[in-house]
Amino acid sequence: MHLFIFVLDTPLNTFFTIYTTYVEVGVGDGK
Repeated sequence: MHLFIFVLDTPLNTFFTIYTTYVEVGVGDGK
């Protein structure tokens, strides 16, 4: 989860939120 911490430490909070949602949907979809 290096990207997780990296993003949190950057001003890309918006991107992080969108990316997190995408990951959740992907993982939940079995991808």
